[in-house]
Amino acid sequence: MGSIAIIGAGMAGVTAASALADAGRAVTLFDKSRGYGGRMATRRGDGFALDHGAPGVATRDPAFRSALSGAGGAAHPALGIVGDPGMSSIVKAMANGVPAQMGVEIAAISQASGGLELTDTGGVAHGPFAQVICAVPAPQAVRLAAGIAGVEAALAGVVMAPTWSLLLAFDAPAELPRRADPFAKIIDDGAKPGRANTWVAHASIQWSRAHLEETRETVAERLLATLGPLPAPRYASAHRWRYAFTEAPLGAPFHSALGGRLLFGGDWALGPDAEHAWQSGRAMAAAVLS
Repeated sequence: MGSIAIIGAGMAGVTAASALADAGRAVTLFDKSRGYGGRMATRRGDGFALDHGAPGVATRDPAFRSALSGAGGAAHPALGIVGDPGMSSIVKAMANGVPAQMGVEIAAISQASGGLELTDTGGVAHGPFAQVICAVPAPQAVRLAAGIAGVEAALAGVVMAPTWSLLLAFDAPAELPRRADPFAKIIDDGAKPGRANTWVAHASIQWSRAHLEETRETVAERLLATLGPLPAPRYASAHRWRYAFTEAPLGAPFHSALGGRLLFGGDWALGPDAEHAWQSGRAMAAAVLS
């Protein structure tokens, strides 16, 4: 039983990593971000925190609900399960201390003597590993596996959509409209436990696609202007989620390459939700252990 690398410390990657570590396997997580969570993300600043990705998590499977509750998630009447102090804290707790190299962006997966090798954007090689789980958005996975036959064709049908998110923090209570063009969702983030005077507004897929390559500053100005007169925010920024939602999933929990030594999965394998990512992560771990 050799070591296993997992690329991506979002829900799918962390779920797989935790299950494998619990089974006694040697696992190392890699993620380009400094923290856990993927799209269950929390932005922290001077005196405020904003869940600028998923505002909450819907649960259908009781086992998934139990996993979230065990990681500090709490029920919210409108948003499902939310994290305290943030959505990312749920995923971090679920990682349960699995060894991780955060802030390391993997650029390529390749076959090498003794297994699979990962090369990061700084040119540093990691491995070799007996198996690799790639739990990043499908378009990114295709780029990482450019030298692996069949992966691009297998993932070609997966379609993911972008979203620009507007992040706002105020010094005093401010009331935003709950519906306004071009937003798909406007969330009172300050209504969550331990929060105050913070809002997150997610632009529609159509608007986000049309403005995808604009700067954060330009997008923040455009989106803020559509909300009408508001108090001056103490913090205003925009975040681009290039792969926010799954429009067309893979239709299976994961894709297997190189005889099962390399697995690709995430929410995009089964659908758009965090529960789909959890299901994919569990399925990949089970495949490795089988």
